[in-house]
Amino acid sequence: MCLQIAIQTNHLVKCFGNNKVIKDCSMCIEQGTIYGFLGANGAGKTTIFKLLTGLLIPDSGSTEILGSAMLKNRDRMLSQIGSLIESPAFYEHLSARKNLEIHLAYMNTSGFGVEKALQMVGLSDVGEKTVAKFSLGMRQRLGIARALIHQPKILILDEPINGLDPMGIKAMRELFLILTKENGMTILISSHILSEIEHIADTIGVIVDGKIVCESNLAQIKAEHKGSLEDYFFATMNGGNQLW
Repeated sequence: MCLQIAIQTNHLVKCFGNNKVIKDCSMCIEQGTIYGFLGANGAGKTTIFKLLTGLLIPDSGSTEILGSAMLKNRDRMLSQIGSLIESPAFYEHLSARKNLEIHLAYMNTSGFGVEKALQMVGLSDVGEKTVAKFSLGMRQRLGIARALIHQPKILILDEPINGLDPMGIKAMRELFLILTKENGMTILISSHILSEIEHIADTIGVIVDGKIVCESNLAQIKAEHKGSLEDYFFATMNGGNQLW
Protein backbone atom coordinates (compact mmCIF):
# COMPACT_ATOMS: atom_id res chain seq x y z
CA MET A 1 0.00 0.00 0.00
CA CYS A 2 1.29 3.47 -0.93
CA LEU A 3 1.31 6.22 1.69
CA GLN A 4 1.09 9.94 0.89
CA ILE A 5 0.14 9.24 -2.67
CA ALA A 6 0.78 11.85 -5.35
CA ILE A 7 -0.50 9.89 -8.34
CA GLN A 8 -2.74 6.85 -8.36
CA THR A 9 -4.27 5.21 -11.43
CA ASN A 10 -6.59 2.25 -11.35
CA HIS A 11 -7.24 0.01 -14.35
CA LEU A 12 -6.88 2.71 -17.00
CA VAL A 13 -7.94 1.78 -20.51
CA LYS A 14 -7.52 3.97 -23.57
CA CYS A 15 -8.47 3.04 -27.12
CA PHE A 16 -7.93 4.82 -30.39
CA GLY A 17 -10.50 3.32 -32.70
CA ASN A 18 -10.18 -0.45 -32.43
CA ASN A 19 -6.63 -0.19 -31.08
CA LYS A 20 -6.42 -0.60 -27.30
CA VAL A 21 -3.26 1.37 -26.45
CA ILE A 22 -3.51 1.35 -22.65
CA LYS A 23 -4.68 -1.90 -21.08
CA ASP A 24 -5.81 -2.17 -17.45
CA CYS A 25 -3.00 0.15 -16.33
CA SER A 26 -2.47 0.83 -12.61
CA MET A 27 0.35 2.80 -10.99
CA CYS A 28 1.12 4.35 -7.62
CA ILE A 29 3.60 7.17 -7.00
CA GLU A 30 4.44 8.48 -3.54
CA GLN A 31 4.81 12.17 -2.84
CA GLY A 32 8.29 13.67 -2.84
CA THR A 33 9.83 10.87 -4.91
CA ILE A 34 11.16 10.42 -8.44
CA TYR A 35 9.45 7.71 -10.45
CA GLY A 36 11.37 6.47 -13.48
CA PHE A 37 8.96 5.34 -16.18
CA LEU A 38 10.52 2.93 -18.67
CA GLY A 39 9.30 1.19 -21.78
CA ALA A 40 10.00 0.59 -25.44
CA ASN A 41 8.89 3.03 -28.12
CA GLY A 42 5.15 2.76 -28.56
CA ALA A 43 4.59 1.03 -25.22
CA GLY A 44 2.22 3.78 -24.04
CA LYS A 45 4.34 6.11 -21.87
CA THR A 46 3.29 9.34 -23.57
CA THR A 47 -0.36 8.27 -23.65
CA ILE A 48 -0.24 7.66 -19.89
CA PHE A 49 1.25 11.14 -19.40
CA LYS A 50 -1.58 12.66 -21.44
CA LEU A 51 -4.16 10.76 -19.41
CA LEU A 52 -2.60 11.99 -16.17
CA THR A 53 -2.70 15.62 -17.29
CA GLY A 54 -6.21 15.49 -18.69
CA LEU A 55 -5.13 15.88 -22.30
CA LEU A 56 -6.82 12.56 -23.00
CA ILE A 57 -9.85 10.99 -21.33
CA PRO A 58 -9.68 7.27 -20.47
CA ASP A 59 -12.30 4.90 -21.80
CA SER A 60 -12.40 3.32 -18.35
CA GLY A 61 -10.52 3.40 -15.08
CA SER A 62 -9.67 6.31 -12.79
CA THR A 63 -6.87 8.74 -11.97
CA GLU A 64 -6.31 10.52 -8.67
CA ILE A 65 -3.87 13.39 -8.33
CA LEU A 66 -3.01 14.34 -4.74
CA GLY A 67 -6.10 12.51 -3.57
CA SER A 68 -8.53 14.18 -5.99
CA ALA A 69 -10.19 12.66 -9.04
CA MET A 70 -8.46 14.18 -12.07
CA LEU A 71 -11.46 14.23 -14.41
CA LYS A 72 -13.77 15.86 -11.86
CA ASN A 73 -11.23 18.45 -10.71
CA ARG A 74 -9.10 18.95 -13.83
CA ASP A 75 -8.92 22.75 -13.80
CA ARG A 76 -7.98 22.90 -10.13
CA MET A 77 -5.49 20.04 -10.34
CA LEU A 78 -3.66 21.42 -13.37
CA SER A 79 -2.29 24.22 -11.19
CA GLN A 80 -0.55 21.52 -9.16
CA ILE A 81 1.03 19.86 -12.21
CA GLY A 82 3.90 20.94 -14.45
CA SER A 83 4.47 18.95 -17.61
CA LEU A 84 6.74 18.54 -20.59
CA ILE A 85 5.15 16.10 -23.01
CA GLU A 86 6.54 15.53 -26.50
CA SER A 87 8.14 18.54 -28.22
CA PRO A 88 7.42 21.78 -26.33
CA ALA A 89 5.59 24.49 -28.29
CA PHE A 90 6.30 28.19 -27.73
CA TYR A 91 5.49 31.61 -29.14
CA GLU A 92 8.40 31.50 -31.55
CA HIS A 93 8.64 35.24 -32.18
CA LEU A 94 8.82 36.05 -28.47
CA SER A 95 11.74 35.80 -26.07
CA ALA A 96 12.22 33.02 -23.55
CA ARG A 97 11.46 35.50 -20.79
CA LYS A 98 8.21 36.62 -22.40
CA ASN A 99 7.08 33.04 -22.96
CA LEU A 100 7.52 32.35 -19.25
CA GLU A 101 5.77 35.57 -18.27
CA ILE A 102 2.77 34.55 -20.37
CA HIS A 103 2.68 31.15 -18.70
CA LEU A 104 2.78 32.66 -15.20
CA ALA A 105 -0.02 35.05 -16.11
CA TYR A 106 -2.09 32.15 -17.41
CA MET A 107 -1.43 30.16 -14.21
CA ASN A 108 -2.20 33.28 -12.13
CA THR A 109 0.80 32.86 -9.84
CA SER A 110 4.28 34.30 -9.34
CA GLY A 111 5.78 30.85 -8.75
CA PHE A 112 9.56 30.79 -8.76
CA GLY A 113 9.62 33.92 -10.93
CA VAL A 114 11.01 34.22 -14.44
CA GLU A 115 14.58 35.08 -13.51
CA LYS A 116 14.96 32.19 -11.08
CA ALA A 117 13.37 29.71 -13.48
CA LEU A 118 15.75 30.74 -16.26
CA GLN A 119 18.67 30.43 -13.87
CA MET A 120 17.55 26.99 -12.71
CA VAL A 121 17.74 25.60 -16.23
CA GLY A 122 20.85 27.49 -17.32
CA LEU A 123 19.22 30.05 -19.60
CA SER A 124 19.92 33.25 -17.67
CA ASP A 125 22.09 34.71 -20.42
CA VAL A 126 19.62 34.09 -23.28
CA GLY A 127 16.36 35.21 -21.71
CA GLU A 128 15.91 38.02 -24.25
CA LYS A 129 16.65 35.81 -27.26
CA THR A 130 13.66 34.84 -29.42
CA VAL A 131 12.75 31.18 -29.16
CA ALA A 132 12.91 30.82 -32.95
CA LYS A 133 16.69 31.11 -32.62
CA PHE A 134 16.98 28.46 -29.90
CA SER A 135 18.74 25.14 -30.46
CA LEU A 136 16.97 21.88 -29.61
CA GLY A 137 18.75 21.71 -26.26
CA MET A 138 17.83 25.29 -25.39
CA ARG A 139 14.20 24.66 -26.28
CA GLN A 140 14.23 21.61 -24.03
CA ARG A 141 15.65 23.63 -21.14
CA LEU A 142 12.96 26.27 -21.69
CA GLY A 143 10.31 23.57 -21.70
CA ILE A 144 11.56 22.35 -18.33
CA ALA A 145 11.58 25.93 -17.02
CA ARG A 146 7.97 26.41 -18.09
CA ALA A 147 6.97 23.11 -16.48
CA LEU A 148 8.39 24.06 -13.09
CA ILE A 149 8.09 27.86 -12.95
CA HIS A 150 4.69 27.90 -11.21
CA GLN A 151 6.04 25.65 -8.42
CA PRO A 152 3.77 22.68 -9.01
CA LYS A 153 3.63 19.77 -6.60
CA ILE A 154 4.01 17.28 -9.45
CA LEU A 155 6.29 17.34 -12.52
CA ILE A 156 5.54 15.02 -15.44
CA LEU A 157 8.48 14.97 -17.83
CA ASP A 158 8.54 13.03 -21.10
CA GLU A 159 12.14 12.53 -22.27
CA PRO A 160 13.26 15.85 -20.70
CA ILE A 161 16.97 15.44 -21.52
CA ASN A 162 16.34 14.94 -25.24
CA GLY A 163 18.74 17.14 -27.20
CA LEU A 164 20.88 18.11 -24.21
CA ASP A 165 24.67 17.82 -24.22
CA PRO A 166 26.45 15.95 -21.38
CA MET A 167 26.81 19.11 -19.30
CA GLY A 168 23.12 19.87 -19.74
CA ILE A 169 22.13 16.34 -18.81
CA LYS A 170 24.17 16.55 -15.61
CA ALA A 171 22.70 19.95 -14.75
CA MET A 172 19.11 18.72 -15.21
CA ARG A 173 19.85 15.61 -13.15
CA GLU A 174 21.03 17.80 -10.28
CA LEU A 175 18.02 20.09 -10.70
CA PHE A 176 15.52 17.23 -10.47
CA LEU A 177 17.13 15.98 -7.27
CA ILE A 178 17.01 19.48 -5.76
CA LEU A 179 13.34 19.89 -6.70
CA THR A 180 12.41 16.72 -4.80
CA LYS A 181 14.72 17.12 -1.81
CA GLU A 182 14.37 20.87 -1.22
CA ASN A 183 10.97 21.66 -2.74
CA GLY A 184 9.16 18.39 -2.09
CA MET A 185 8.09 17.93 -5.70
CA THR A 186 7.07 14.56 -7.05
CA ILE A 187 8.60 13.81 -10.45
CA LEU A 188 7.37 11.28 -12.98
CA ILE A 189 10.02 11.02 -15.69
CA SER A 190 10.55 8.89 -18.76
CA SER A 191 13.86 8.44 -20.53
CA HIS A 192 15.52 6.01 -22.90
CA ILE A 193 18.83 6.72 -21.15
CA LEU A 194 18.68 4.14 -18.39
CA SER A 195 21.82 5.41 -16.67
CA GLU A 196 20.17 8.78 -16.06
CA ILE A 197 17.10 7.19 -14.52
CA GLU A 198 19.42 5.07 -12.40
CA HIS A 199 21.09 8.21 -11.04
CA ILE A 200 17.90 9.84 -9.78
CA ALA A 201 14.91 7.52 -9.44
CA ASP A 202 13.48 6.15 -6.21
CA THR A 203 11.02 3.83 -7.94
CA ILE A 204 10.97 2.21 -11.37
CA GLY A 205 7.85 1.39 -13.35
CA VAL A 206 8.00 -0.57 -16.59
CA ILE A 207 5.23 -0.49 -19.18
CA VAL A 208 4.98 -3.25 -21.78
CA ASP A 209 2.39 -3.18 -24.55
CA GLY A 210 0.14 -0.71 -22.74
CA LYS A 211 0.26 -2.24 -19.26
CA ILE A 212 2.52 -1.51 -16.30
CA VAL A 213 3.97 -4.91 -15.54
CA CYS A 214 6.03 -3.98 -12.49
CA GLU A 215 6.83 -1.22 -10.02
CA SER A 216 9.93 -1.73 -7.91
CA ASN A 217 12.15 0.21 -5.54
CA LEU A 218 15.44 1.05 -7.25
CA ALA A 219 17.50 -0.06 -4.26
CA GLN A 220 15.79 -3.46 -4.41
CA ILE A 221 16.45 -3.70 -8.13
CA LYS A 222 20.15 -3.00 -7.64
CA ALA A 223 20.37 -5.56 -4.86
CA GLU A 224 18.72 -8.29 -6.90
CA HIS A 225 20.29 -7.49 -10.27
CA LYS A 226 23.90 -6.82 -9.25
CA GLY A 227 23.39 -3.07 -9.40
CA SER A 228 22.21 -3.03 -13.00
CA LEU A 229 18.97 -1.27 -13.97
CA GLU A 230 19.70 -2.30 -17.56
CA ASP A 231 19.66 -5.99 -16.63
CA TYR A 232 16.38 -5.50 -14.77
CA PHE A 233 14.80 -3.62 -17.66
CA PHE A 234 15.70 -6.19 -20.30
CA ALA A 235 14.69 -9.08 -18.05
CA THR A 236 11.32 -7.41 -17.56
CA MET A 237 10.87 -6.70 -21.25
CA ASN A 238 11.66 -10.35 -21.97
CA GLY A 239 9.21 -11.59 -19.35
CA GLY A 240 11.92 -13.04 -17.15
CA ASN A 241 11.52 -10.84 -14.08
CA GLN A 242 9.63 -12.32 -11.13
CA LEU A 243 9.24 -9.23 -8.93
CA TRP A 244 5.61 -8.65 -9.77
